[in-house]
Amino acid sequence: MGKESIAMPDFKLIYTDIINEKFPEKINDPLIRNKLNALNTAVDVLKFNILVFGESEYPILLVSEIVKTMHFSAFYFQFLKMLSLFCGLST
Repeated sequence: MGKESIAMPDFKLIYTDIINEKFPEKINDPLIRNKLNALNTAVDVLKFNILVFGESEYPILLVSEIVKTMHFSAFYFQFLKMLSLFCGLST
C-alpha cells in the first residue's frame, strides 16, 4: 500500500477571508502579509492567530511547553519518591 497524504487546509485563503471581513485595516500590514504566506505548521497557525486576534483570555500552551511540564512533573514525582524512601517514609 502506498502512503496516503492528508490535505492540509488552505490557511492562507481562510485567514485572508477572515481578515478581509473582520479586520480590513490589517490586510495591508507587511508583517501580516509576510506571515500569511508562511503558514506551514500548527505552531505557525497558532502564532498567526495571536498576531491577528491578539492574546487569548485563556493561554494556549504549545506542545513543547506541555511536554516540558510533563517531564518536570515526572522528575518531581520520582524525586519525592526517592526522598521518601531515603527518609524511611512510605508512599
